[in-house]
Amino acid sequence: MRSSNSIEERFKTFITGLRKYVREKEYLWVWVFDQHNALHKHDVLAKYPFSLVKTLPIFLDEIGLIIVSVSANNEVYPKEFESWEKYSMYSGYTDDEFLEWCKMRNYKIDRDPQLKSQLDSIRFWTNSYPLELDLWHMTNESTDSLIEKTNESTDILIEKTSNYLDWRRTEIHSNYNRFRKSLDHNELISLNSCVVSMILGSTSPGAIYGMNRHFMYEKSVSETDKGGNINSRETIVAIHPLAQQAIIDYYANHPLNKLRDMVSAVFIKDEYSNDRFAELYIKMLLEYTKTLECKITKPGRKQTVAYDLNFNLSQIIKFIGNDIPTESFNVEKNVLFLPQSDNYPGVDFLIWDNCRKILFSFQVTIGSLANHRRNKDNFMTGELKNKWATLCNTEESKVKFISLAPDDILKNDKSKDSLHLSFSSIKNQFPVLGDLNNYYSRFVYC
Repeated sequence: MRSSNSIEERFKTFITGLRKYVREKEYLWVWVFDQHNALHKHDVLAKYPFSLVKTLPIFLDEIGLIIVSVSANNEVYPKEFESWEKYSMYSGYTDDEFLEWCKMRNYKIDRDPQLKSQLDSIRFWTNSYPLELDLWHMTNESTDSLIEKTNESTDILIEKTSNYLDWRRTEIHSNYNRFRKSLDHNELISLNSCVVSMILGSTSPGAIYGMNRHFMYEKSVSETDKGGNINSRETIVAIHPLAQQAIIDYYANHPLNKLRDMVSAVFIKDEYSNDRFAELYIKMLLEYTKTLECKITKPGRKQTVAYDLNFNLSQIIKFIGNDIPTESFNVEKNVLFLPQSDNYPGVDFLIWDNCRKILFSFQVTIGSLANHRRNKDNFMTGELKNKWATLCNTEESKVKFISLAPDDILKNDKSKDSLHLSFSSIKNQFPVLGDLNNYYSRFVYC
């Protein structure tokens, strides 16, 4: 019986001979290790062939490629890996890959616009993650045959999507809860900061050791400042919108209220003085509270009240793309419409007022209203306004454009046809807007 040493020597001889063969044939030698955390434990690295990890880069010498997979929650790298190139895979299918997936599943989106619309929706919620798409496909048992044969296929797919979203949201919620329970006090604070960064897209906190890497990750984003310079920074993002929604829904008190101090700290920094953060903050709280009590005013010294509103929102419709939503809604109820496109034309969110049969469209800004004048004009005079009126079965004249901005910005608007909603008038519902309004006033007059 051979000793363990002789086996090791034989293996070394085999590896050396194989290396020579690969080099002579000009092949590429690929070494794949599953889960790097198994490769930096002392009792593993001390054993051959795993001890090769320490010398592989030199041993392969331009003829080999080393691939070591890492789970989402792995944070510690062995010293041997520190200089190795790292590639994070957080994105789902590309457009071409998704089309191949549709062919494999017999979804003929090129023939059925309604089917394409449903699949575009699930792509948005899942970020085209292969596993998520397959889980959606298997929900309610696959109905491939019905897709081609009946007009009921779209309804079946809508039900499939609804059931999938409800189930996965609940599952992610449960997993997130278990993760939080495993953290200590400082890790919870770090996680809360990461949640705020994820929601608002603000710079990631200095400490991210409490971040749940199964659902969130750090991403580099580039932005152009007022001087035209491109700056990069790190922010926290969810693996897909469904994960973000499940995390937000986890909090008994909405995180943007519960974590007000953290949100205010984000808003008072010059680098965040842009419309996007205020827009996200307002939309997130509206979605959570499902209420809005406000007074829409007209410009003028006395600020005449045009509409005194008190909404209880019965339905929330999120939709993708730059058109109107395809999901049906009850025109006898108050409805909140939330475009998911970052550059939706003209407005940031819309509310259908069942009693008045008016569609209020809101544009959030903390800068000059003149910067949004073209957006307003395009929306109010373009085809999109007509589409919204048709969708709500109302007249075009009952689609209203509201500028939602700090008080001092609105004071500069003298246009007779304007409608305003000031930050200060709704700060009880959106507390950080009061902080932002006060900050911006100081900024204007300094």
